[in-house]
Amino acid sequence: MKAQAVKVLLIEDKQVSAGLLREILPAMPQFELTRVGRLDEALQRLGAGPFDVVLLDLSLPDKNGIAVYHDLHTAAPAMPIVVLTGPDEETLAFQAVREGAQDYLVKGEFDGKMFSRVIRYAMERKRAEDELRQSAEFFKLISENVADLIAVIDRDGKRLYNNPSYEKSLGNASNLQGTNSFQEIHPDDQEKIKGIFQETIATGTGQRSEYRMLWSDGTVRHIESQGSVIKDASGQPSKVVVVSRDITERKQHLEELEKALSGLHQAHEELKAAQMQLIQSERLEAVSTFAGGIAHPGRGLFEEQLRQRRRRRADGPH
Repeated sequence: MKAQAVKVLLIEDKQVSAGLLREILPAMPQFELTRVGRLDEALQRLGAGPFDVVLLDLSLPDKNGIAVYHDLHTAAPAMPIVVLTGPDEETLAFQAVREGAQDYLVKGEFDGKMFSRVIRYAMERKRAEDELRQSAEFFKLISENVADLIAVIDRDGKRLYNNPSYEKSLGNASNLQGTNSFQEIHPDDQEKIKGIFQETIATGTGQRSEYRMLWSDGTVRHIESQGSVIKDASGQPSKVVVVSRDITERKQHLEELEKALSGLHQAHEELKAAQMQLIQSERLEAVSTFAGGIAHPGRGLFEEQLRQRRRRRADGPH
């Protein structure tokens, strides 16, 4: 199956420069070139039809300099842009690259192979940048709309980012950047949390922890945190993302539940003791009744025998 040609929009007003580029294109059928000589015409073309990449000269009849790049990028922010520059204009090309252009080519100093590599790399870099930007926007959207506290911390424990949820506890989140992430932790818990953080950096494995923090209003809150490691290109931990949650109310509810269960257990034990006393009392009463039943018949028999003896004496021998 034949690969689809890469559509290149060349924005160049000089015929010589455009001619040099067209000379190398016949050997590269994978590229389809469209040329315009003015920025306003280029903006119309971009609005009318799809292109894969723009090759941009920064000196045009209707605008020149870095403003050319700015206007084009503003109109088509998703379009990969490669700057086409003269040998004495590389400083301007560097500036455009620093501000978002994917690469640059020096007129008359590239061949078909270099042209192909730069164009394809520019498209790939732009795709990667867009994916990274979307991921960053997705992360930002999530972090700004959750109640959890989300922080990004460097290897030294300095804050690089805190989401808006921190404003309820530590004030303006933007003011926290660069501050010590351990300073609000309760003094009795600081060494423990520092040790967990250092172990996370050393092993590259995040851990869950509980500790107390001092809020800006002076209250002490119980916090539960989960750390996750971000690694650099060499695979070494470079940052730690910490997602935390205020569990003060949950701990209070658990303490109240434990207290209630303790009271229930005590009441149960007291009930058992009362039942045992009742059972013991009933047993004693039963034994007493049984003993009384045995004793009374014996005494009645003795009394009856005594009465008979008395009658016999009274009758005597006749």
